Order: sequence, then C-alpha cells, then structure tokens
Amino acid sequence: TCSASDNTSTFIYGQPTVIINGLAGTYCTDDAIDIFTGSPANGSFSTTAIPASLTDDGAGNGTFDPSVAGAAGSPYSISYYYSDPAGCDNTDVRVVNVNQTPDVTISSSDADNTICAGASVIFTATDNEGVADTYEFFVNNVSVQGPGAANTFTTTSLLNGETVTVKASVAA
Repeated sequence: TCSASDNTSTFIYGQPTVIINGLAGTYCTDDAIDIFTGSPANGSFSTTAIPASLTDDGAGNGTFDPSVAGAAGSPYSISYYYSDPAGCDNTDVRVVNVNQTPDVTISSSDADNTICAGASVIFTATDNEGVADTYEFFVNNVSVQGPGAANTFTTTSLLNGETVTVKASVAA
C-alpha cells in the first residue's frame, strides 16, 4: 500500500483579559471630564454617546465628558477593544448613566426679604430643569430640612443676616 502522512503543531492563545479602569457608573451633566484607562494598553475606546464626548489617545487612555454626552440618550455604553499580537481580541463594555443636573432657584414669600422678627416666611425651591426629586434647605450652611421631596421650607426663627439656601438633587 502507498500512504503518506503529515502533522502540524497548533498554538492556542488565550483570549486577553480586557478591563476599563476608573470609569464611574453615574454622572451629572455638570460633572468634570472623567479620565480612565484601558488595560492592556494600546486598545481603542468607543461609545454610544455623542462621539465628541469621548477621547481616545490610542494608548489605552480615555476621557468622558458628561456635559457633551448629555442626559437625553442615557444610558450609554463605553467600550474598550484590544487585540493582542497573536490576533486574539476581547472587549470590555461599561454602561454609564448621565443625569441632568437640576437648575434650582429659591424665592421667599416676602418679595424683598425684609422680614419682621418672628414672622412666618416660606421659601420655595424651583427646579427649572424639572428633574430634582429631593430638596435640602440650609440656614447659614446648616441643614434645617431634608433631604426630602418637599420643595418648601417654612420658618419663624430667622435672625438678621442669615442666609437660606437650597440644594436640589436627582437620585442616581
């Protein structure tokens, strides 16, 4: 009988472990630009958000600007793709939420804020964005009510020169 044979050796490479480091899960539209990295180095970032909201230096360093991404299309995906020298590749995908930052103003039931000692005054917080779900009122930077759903604060105990402020928040 006539026969022939041949063999070859195969090399099986594992899929690389790919990780995005330092990326937060939730942002507000007025948050600072976030800096993060991908590992291993030399991969590439992409996003489902507005492309200008993401920068990628090609070496594994990226930034995300929540003010450019905006809240309208949130949540977004940010992906990091890496291919190793053997051609094996992998991707890490993170979901980020961008919440609209409230735009709060405060007004009092006394138009000129000239109040007699012991008089009742009502302070009302208005979120011009319509996204706040909690309000916290402060007198001279000391919390006096909240955080809670009530957007009004009533007092009869203000002293001359005290300042009333409000913090409006959006649940993450």
